[in-house]
Amino acid sequence: MAKKRGKEKALAAEPKAKIPIGLNFLIIYTVIIGSFYLLLGATTATTILFGYVLKGAGALIVNVLFMLVIAVIIFGLIKRKAFGWYLAVGWFGFEILNSFSSITAIRDPSFAAIQTFFRIALTFIIAIDGLIIWYLFVKKNCFIKGVKFHHFKSEDKVFVALMSILIAIIVISGIYVALKIYIDTANISKEVISDFHGKSIGESLFLCSLKKDIEKDVCYMSIAVVYDDTPSFVCDKINFNFYKFSCMQAIR
Repeated sequence: MAKKRGKEKALAAEPKAKIPIGLNFLIIYTVIIGSFYLLLGATTATTILFGYVLKGAGALIVNVLFMLVIAVIIFGLIKRKAFGWYLAVGWFGFEILNSFSSITAIRDPSFAAIQTFFRIALTFIIAIDGLIIWYLFVKKNCFIKGVKFHHFKSEDKVFVALMSILIAIIVISGIYVALKIYIDTANISKEVISDFHGKSIGESLFLCSLKKDIEKDVCYMSIAVVYDDTPSFVCDKINFNFYKFSCMQAIR
C-alpha cells in the first residue's frame, strides 16, 4: 500500500508534458485550412473536388462536411487521441490526391497569372501535406501508445523549418499575383476609360463586347465607374468575381 501511494505521488509530481512546437504548428495550420473552407462556404459556395469545380448547394454541403472533419481532427490533435492521428493521416492523404487531380483542372480565362499561381500553390500544398504525414508517422506512438512528447526534438525543427519555407513561398507567390493583377487592371482601365470619351453608355457597351477575357471584364467594370446610370445587367457580363463585386459596388 505504501509503495502504491508513493508511486501515485511520483506520478502526480511529474510535470505535465508540453505540446511540442511541431504539433502546435500543425494544429494552427489545420485551423487555417478549416477557416479557408468556412470562407469558401460563406462567400462563394465553391469548392474543388478531384478536379471538378462544385458550386451552389453541392459545394456548400461538401465544405460543411470538410469543416466538420477538420474540427474533429483539431480536437484529436490537441487531446492526442488515436482517432485524431488516423483522421489526420486520412485527411492530408485525401488533400494530396485532391490537389494532384485539380492541378490541370483549374483554368481562368481572365488571368494566366491566377492559373499559374493555383498550380504552383497546389504543388506546394502536396509537398506540405506529404511533410505533415511524415511528421504524424514520426509522432505516431505519442497518439497510439500514449508515449510522451518531447517538447522540441530534431524532427520538430525539420518540420517547422520546412513548413515555414513552403508556406512562405505560397504567400510570396500570392502577393506577386495580386500585384500583377492590380497593375494590369489599372493599365487596362486607364486605356478603356480614354476610349469611352465622347461615347454614350450604349456605344461603350458595344465597345466592351468586342473585347476578350480580362479586357472585357475590366471594360464592363469601368462602365459602372464612369457612367452614373449603369444598369445592373452590365455587372452580370463580368466573369471574374472580384471585378463583378467591384462593378456592383460602383453601381450602388
